[in-house]
Amino acid sequence: MKIAIAQINTIVADIEGNKNKIISFIKQAEHIGADLVIFPELSTIGYPPMDLLERDKLINDNIESFEYIREFSSGIRCAVLPGFISRNPDVLSTLYNSAALISRGEIILKQDKLMPCGYDSFDELRYFASGTSSSVAEFMGEKIGIAIGGDISPDLVNYDSGFMQSMHDRIDPVKNLAEQGADIIINVSASPYFMGVREERMRALQDTARTNSVNIIFANYAGGNDSLVFDGNSILVNRKGSIAARAKSFEEDLIIADTGSGDEIDVVIETDDLDDKDDDLEDLNIVSEDDMDED
Repeated sequence: MKIAIAQINTIVADIEGNKNKIISFIKQAEHIGADLVIFPELSTIGYPPMDLLERDKLINDNIESFEYIREFSSGIRCAVLPGFISRNPDVLSTLYNSAALISRGEIILKQDKLMPCGYDSFDELRYFASGTSSSVAEFMGEKIGIAIGGDISPDLVNYDSGFMQSMHDRIDPVKNLAEQGADIIINVSASPYFMGVREERMRALQDTARTNSVNIIFANYAGGNDSLVFDGNSILVNRKGSIAARAKSFEEDLIIADTGSGDEIDVVIETDDLDDKDDDLEDLNIVSEDDMDED
């Protein structure tokens, strides 16, 4: 299976603009032969939406955008995994930070964030309820699970937040998905930049992949919203902890890799120029952590 990461730069609350950008990247992924294209956390609405989430119209517009994307996928071969805000159907005022795997218009797997962040600018607990469970779904012969944001690893959670650390002590979403047989765990994220973050993220994701013997795909934003700057650097890590592909820093990008046998993700292509993909595709080799440190 060929999996693409769409590392995009959204604008908070620009539902129409974000939707158009997502559709554009879906078309690009379809064009270069991807079987699945993955977008960052809350990609329909942008991150962080904060108090804008108190506006019902914005939430409804976000849901309409998600439905448009779902319907659009019914006419293409490439599956799509966007981040969006969903409502509890029984209590409409209850919101979830969600992501869903959609293929040909059908939702194959939906996941709510199990541990919404509760520190600094990530005051998600003020707006979002916690998800109650996680599961895997089979797609093109691979068992796929979804982990949203910091659910992927306690090492990516603010160490000064005792509350968040205690949640990770009680809940291990990746271990749970691995025990259900997940081959690939997709981490849709909104991970901002700070000095040394690329190396810190990379080590955490590599350790998580090796410990749980799963392939991990980390999809991040590029660009800035409010007080946050997102550095991109989306990566694909195979179950041995090797980096199979990495997107650009601080730029929108689209990368694609092949799951191969499921034991290792093999790099297929990386697009250096989204405006002229046909003329500028280059083969990459899998690189090790030592190679990455030399960049």
